[in-house]
Amino acid sequence: LDKQMVPEGLVQQLNPVVITPIVANDLPDQPATQEELDTKCHPLTLQYTFFGTEKALVHSGEVGPWSSASGGLGGAAIGNETSTRTVKFGRHDVIFAGEVPDQMELYQQAKKGVLSFKIYDRTPLDEEEIVLYVPRNKEATPEPSTDNVGEGVEEPPPKVEVEPNCYGQANVSLHPLTAGKTDLRIRANIAPVTQLKGGKGLDWKTRPGRYMETGASLSVHIRAAAPLVEVEQPRPFMRAVFVLDYQDSTVYNEIAGILRDA
Repeated sequence: LDKQMVPEGLVQQLNPVVITPIVANDLPDQPATQEELDTKCHPLTLQYTFFGTEKALVHSGEVGPWSSASGGLGGAAIGNETSTRTVKFGRHDVIFAGEVPDQMELYQQAKKGVLSFKIYDRTPLDEEEIVLYVPRNKEATPEPSTDNVGEGVEEPPPKVEVEPNCYGQANVSLHPLTAGKTDLRIRANIAPVTQLKGGKGLDWKTRPGRYMETGASLSVHIRAAAPLVEVEQPRPFMRAVFVLDYQDSTVYNEIAGILRDA
């Protein structure tokens, strides 16, 4: 994007947008512990879905060491003292905004909505995944039985991926891209999100991190080849004539509303 390499018309048509999550700062351990997050959780990931698309873009990061919120590296938290860590990302996602099917919806979402980045830093492992694997003597390992194959033995159902119940979320506005800007450097606060009503108990697996207390934030760099512009939608008609009773105000108001929205 720093040097013009394609014809201007093609740039406007494709409008590549480069999104780079850079770093998440001050991610807390509380209400979990460092040990629980390090040994009983899936590796940290960041995910987001760009406007007008369905596939989530997933980033893994370089997780830094724990440090106390009051300063100082390493060591376990003392009592209820919160520790934090920093996660560096840096991978670039290239999205061709010009190829999003509904350009009007893309423009409206960028102008009025937010792009949500979800930080899954405390997704617990299944209990069977936490148990350490102890290899047995190879000679004592029985061969898998084939006696019952084809005799009604059901295979276990495939595992269904479910969105974690608790995570951190940073919302980024792309409104400047609709106002002529093409280069945005944004630092957004990370807020706690839970899908469980009432927190569902005090277990750390059901509670999001204390992101607000530690001032956790996400830095993102967004560049576009061209600003996002409003696309005029062609009207579906040139002229419409309706004949109805003068006192039928209900139908008149419904037709008037449809015409205004068209």
